[in-house]
Amino acid sequence: MMQGGGRFWLAEWTSLRRRLATRVCCEGGGGRAGRMGPASTPQRLESVLGALRELGMTEEEAATAVSHHPGLLSYKNTGKWAERAMAWKALLGISEQSELMKDLARRPAALTMSGGNLWKNIALLEQQGCSMEVIRGIIRREPVAASMSTESLRAKVGFLCGLGVPQEKLPGILSACPKVLALSMEKNLKPTIDWLSKNGLQKSDISAVLQRFPRMLTYSTDNNLNPTVTWLVSMGVRGDALVTVLRRFPQLLGCSVDNKLKPAAEWLASAGLTGGVLASVIRKCPGVLGCSLEKLTANHEYLSGIGIKGDELVKIYRTQPTILTLALKGPLMQQKIKFIEQTMGMVPRDVITKHPPIIGYSLEKRLRPRFLFLAHIGHPVSFQNFTSAFTASDASFRKRGLLLTGGHIDFLEFCRNLGTTK
Repeated sequence: MMQGGGRFWLAEWTSLRRRLATRVCCEGGGGRAGRMGPASTPQRLESVLGALRELGMTEEEAATAVSHHPGLLSYKNTGKWAERAMAWKALLGISEQSELMKDLARRPAALTMSGGNLWKNIALLEQQGCSMEVIRGIIRREPVAASMSTESLRAKVGFLCGLGVPQEKLPGILSACPKVLALSMEKNLKPTIDWLSKNGLQKSDISAVLQRFPRMLTYSTDNNLNPTVTWLVSMGVRGDALVTVLRRFPQLLGCSVDNKLKPAAEWLASAGLTGGVLASVIRKCPGVLGCSLEKLTANHEYLSGIGIKGDELVKIYRTQPTILTLALKGPLMQQKIKFIEQTMGMVPRDVITKHPPIIGYSLEKRLRPRFLFLAHIGHPVSFQNFTSAFTASDASFRKRGLLLTGGHIDFLEFCRNLGTTK
């Protein structure tokens, strides 16, 4: 007896055949007749599904492929599909035939791609510094990168480099957001860059934004970018402050105003950050608006739990809002707290209140080696001097160590002996 899931799938399968049969019948005449060919009938649907089954797909995979890419119905030479399937298998390094069929069901456009374009595009991406591993990842997530014209691919790559993106950063951008290659130059890429320019970002800013968050190129100006900026301006973030926010945390442009930004701002206001103070916090740490309410609440409860409350807590949020973006209850942070309490012999509440940034310092690359070094040379860290001990740059701290020891003990050498890489 067929299980419930099987009955559901059979119903979906029957419905899909009916919908696609209706579609090809409707599209069989008129202006599409030439492209669809004389076999634009329900029989054409059965023929294409049969060709996909012969390729090795299950009925469900074949139905999925046609549903994802109805253009398969207009492709006359199905005899080339086996050859292109093998090329796809070799390109992506797929070992099992069953995995290949599953992959092609999700990316059926691979069966219609031009072999000439494929290898030209691969060569072009290699010239831009992309390894084959990166290229496979790009094509797997955005198959159009394999089938688009080489001229179009070259134009988009050139467009990104023309914005100041260093060539060595290009593979990372394309790997992080291959969808950028499928976007229209005139309808998507250029309008988005123009929008950034109109909102005060210079070429160097735009380059930095793209390297940090290339996905923003996929956002709609009307549905994403404008509503977010309008809301930020209403919160008092405008002019240079707005440019700073967009440069530091462009991910904000992808956040829903109603579902993400407003609730976070309301939470911050309830914690005592309002008006100009809230605008200042957003400018300093725009990422705080991207935090979930659960994370903000958990961090607030933790700080309150160790004795930081009232005006002290508001002051910390105002001067060091990044503390709200951390996972204070997580294992890494708890290791720092344990180090402050047990190794340094200090009260975490007092240390964090005096110098909030300390909680963000690396335990293994800053706190532990500096603490041990100063103890080793006879200048132990105390509550009075720990701020200067941990805030100095590595170069300044090393110089200070040489001065304190008359040039006899080098901090870098001490770290190497300690097993800490500096």
